[in-house]
Amino acid sequence: MAYGDERSPRGEWFPAGARAAFGRGRSSTGWVTLETGEQLELAEPSERLSAKIIDLLILVAVIVGGVIVVLVALVAEGFGIGIGLVEGVFLAALLIVLASLLYDPLLIAIRGQTVGKKATGIMVVRSDNGELPTLGKSFARWALPGVLLAIPVAGYFLAALCFSSLTRDASRRGWHDKVAGTVVVKT
Repeated sequence: MAYGDERSPRGEWFPAGARAAFGRGRSSTGWVTLETGEQLELAEPSERLSAKIIDLLILVAVIVGGVIVVLVALVAEGFGIGIGLVEGVFLAALLIVLASLLYDPLLIAIRGQTVGKKATGIMVVRSDNGELPTLGKSFARWALPGVLLAIPVAGYFLAALCFSSLTRDASRRGWHDKVAGTVVVKT
């Protein structure tokens, strides 16, 4: 990939170092050239943040749904019907784990977009050829921040560094994008 071209595919001129002058790290034109020669417009960090917030709200809704399953199980058990507390907690936990594990990696591999990315007009593509990432690459992209979040105390800080690293990269690729060989572009 080549980064920091001085002209976009639309012929717009970008002064060298303009982004660096504003404290945005290495200069970036907002465009990426893939190994195939194709040029794509990079997603803005604000668009990526908006997409992440939408996706987190969806996952929170799934977690709330899991809690409701447990509460219904408790009420039903009181009436002598339904499932017990242990089964309800297991079902809720299974729902939460499956939603967390499958939501982002599966949607990225199938469509290149989660619901949040679709809403903000961005998508994840392979950085070498612009095609959709494989399920393995999508899972690797999701797993890095997930593993960092699992580290007690420092995990939230490290995950925030992982996501914010895209603001200091000419291709706007975070650590998770680099691990998976992906780039986030506008649709």
